[in-house]
Amino acid sequence: MKHLADTPLMVSEDLHQRLLKRFKYELTLWSSMDSSHLIAIATFNVSRVNVPSIEEISLMLVDENWIPFESIDEKMLINTLTTQKRRFIKGMRYNLPPTHPLASIVITDRPEPIALYITLPDVSDLYRKKLKELIVASHLQTWEWDTRHNMPNLPL
Repeated sequence: MKHLADTPLMVSEDLHQRLLKRFKYELTLWSSMDSSHLIAIATFNVSRVNVPSIEEISLMLVDENWIPFESIDEKMLINTLTTQKRRFIKGMRYNLPPTHPLASIVITDRPEPIALYITLPDVSDLYRKKLKELIVASHLQTWEWDTRHNMPNLPL
């Protein structure tokens, strides 16, 4: 809402509660990390009395380089890759739920791409099983980081 700083936008109580529930983690990370940005995409309407109101909204957390991230651990991985000046593609979740595994990053500066997977400590056994199946079915080389442990060395 940077470019609408002087324009108040109304949000219904229902939408506000859904926003806080659905994006609780993103809002918490954003408020705790000065270098992060929160991107919003929204539809809005202007009422008959010229009051603009948001109808639907979605949020995406990005780092200082405008690269999306979902967790502190993923941000650490992205920071490491950008510091090393590596080339990569960031996996985007879009409509996939957080319970579905996804390659966080695919490194593209090697002859063979490498899919990087991050497993957070609070995921279910079913998630871990789905991740193993995804890795086996993939045609890419893989690197895994279970964040219960230190980050392993990245492939050179």
